[in-house]
Amino acid sequence: MNAQRSWRMAIAAPGMAWDMPTVPMMRAISYKQVGWWQRLVATSWGALAPLALLSSVAFMLVAVSGNLGRANNPNAVTVFWYASALLFVPSAWRLLSASTPRRERLGLVVMFGLALDAIARLFSPSYFDQHDEFIHLRTASDIAATGHLFTTNPLIPVSPLFPGLEIVTQQLSHLSGLSLYASGSVLIAVVRVLLMVTLFLIFERASQSARFAGIATLIYATNPHLLFFDSAFSYESLALPLSMLIVLLALRREIGQPARLRLLLLGMVIMLALGVTHHATTYLLIAFLLLWALVAFVVGKADARRTQPLFLALFGAAFATFWLVCFAQPVIGYLAPFVSGSLAQLSQIVTGHGGQRQLFTDYAGTVTPLWDRITMAATVGLLTFGCLFGGWLIWRQRRQQVFAVTLGLAALLYPASQLLRLTPAGAEATDRLASFLYVAVAFTATLVIMWVLTRLHTPTQRMVGRGAILAVLLVVFLGGVMLGSDPTWSLLPGPYLVSADSRSIEPEGIMSAYWAQAHLAPNQLIFADRTNRLLLAAYGDQAVYTHLYDQLDLSSIYYSNQWTPAEIALLRQSHVQYLVVDTRLSQQLPRLGIYFEDGETGALQHTTPISSAALAKFGQVPFLQCVYDSGNIHIYQVVWPSGLSGIGSGGIGAAMAAR
Repeated sequence: MNAQRSWRMAIAAPGMAWDMPTVPMMRAISYKQVGWWQRLVATSWGALAPLALLSSVAFMLVAVSGNLGRANNPNAVTVFWYASALLFVPSAWRLLSASTPRRERLGLVVMFGLALDAIARLFSPSYFDQHDEFIHLRTASDIAATGHLFTTNPLIPVSPLFPGLEIVTQQLSHLSGLSLYASGSVLIAVVRVLLMVTLFLIFERASQSARFAGIATLIYATNPHLLFFDSAFSYESLALPLSMLIVLLALRREIGQPARLRLLLLGMVIMLALGVTHHATTYLLIAFLLLWALVAFVVGKADARRTQPLFLALFGAAFATFWLVCFAQPVIGYLAPFVSGSLAQLSQIVTGHGGQRQLFTDYAGTVTPLWDRITMAATVGLLTFGCLFGGWLIWRQRRQQVFAVTLGLAALLYPASQLLRLTPAGAEATDRLASFLYVAVAFTATLVIMWVLTRLHTPTQRMVGRGAILAVLLVVFLGGVMLGSDPTWSLLPGPYLVSADSRSIEPEGIMSAYWAQAHLAPNQLIFADRTNRLLLAAYGDQAVYTHLYDQLDLSSIYYSNQWTPAEIALLRQSHVQYLVVDTRLSQQLPRLGIYFEDGETGALQHTTPISSAALAKFGQVPFLQCVYDSGNIHIYQVVWPSGLSGIGSGGIGAAMAAR
């Protein structure tokens, strides 16, 4: 009975019980009788300094793993996992302790978040290497070059319609003299600090406990996208901290006080900035605020004064609608196929009509190691358990707390979102949703952790319990990194791979793009494979040809060993001025399932690489002139002689013979 009463008090009054030291009161002792570690952690910053030093050692080991990866050393991944554990474990141990000062907790979560951002930059210290980064680099470059917004981006049409990230980056570059790469990297690091601090304050205000806030923020940092995707130069990386800042403002209780108007005005300004930065983040935040307002309405008397969520949701919805109708109508056509495709594939799986994605295997046949598969499955299982049990704790003890109930309901979406991993289109959506759902997941999981900690009474129980919780958190962290970097080859730098995003970005391709910038007129219409298309658009300032924009699939001309009249007619119809042929496409299958773009011939179903003869044929026709040759990458100018105007099979043969 006493234990049960103690548990109920701990859950009901977290600010009173969760932050209490778990060591018994001791008689007063002199300063000399206290060991050096006790004297160190007795300060308001606690053990932050030595843990920062230890984190720097872990960071150096991460750098070593990157160099081993570039040398194709098989021990590279092992070194990376040990370094990651060294980075995570000491901070997690201190955050689990009841005696850790609040300043140290806040410093630890900020340091850990910055370390994850720095790792992403460490692997590519001089240029962007992630797919979406090139899209936003092109938009930022256009703004810097023209001084105008909404210029056409040949990679994705909706990117220039939400230019918040690019505006800030371009202005920072203009004022500081830094390159767009350096300015973007600085901006992402700054907003990472904002994200971690804001999350800490949200969890602290929701729980009235700094201990709870530190653990919850650390759990959030284990989400699959924080290490790489949300460290990238992409609009979500800026939009995510802005959305969390709006949630924090809505969580304030000064409604009815003089601060009310100032808070609402600040929230409205941030909502405007968010609305012009990222479409998906804006829509998800509005949905969350509406859910929050609905819960407040249902709970009623417990929180009758809280109207900030509803007001901000309505204001955000009004502005998002205005922006969509007046400036961003293409976003509907951009998002709709993605959503409908994911649901259609999931429906096919449920009804047994196919559509299932092969898990733990890339499109080149590389299988994820067994231990990685086990860790990822354990991570999803543990977090699902945390969502469900944490939701039960909310129902038992916190169902009169509006924000807690809202997070509990949102956490239930996490298990459901994992079903999308089974579909080719939905797998990406699952990881992208993690950046948002992990706020609720972290809250519910931390409720479970605190429930366990309050039931540990003896020093031995506390030590063993904290150790067990630390082991679980380590699995969740490593599993999150694996989920965000699966397949394994995308985790570290290494030798060139075909159609493998960051593993396909290398100096030869970059120099080819710079050659195009220097020797070709801007915005020449060029068709290239997935990787060279990104580089030519971002670094070469060219108007690359895409199926998304131009409606014609030119990939078919790369597969046949000889030119046919139909292929030449297709090339003429496209009005493409240059063709890029990367002979390395004949050496490997595409790791992401496509050589060029979605919808290409054989997309996601390639079983053999493009034949070398099919790529060699580009140098054997009179209407293609090789203007650049780097060894692997060839750029051909399309020059149509008058003799080919008819495009008949006889005319082609005659032109070949004449050559």
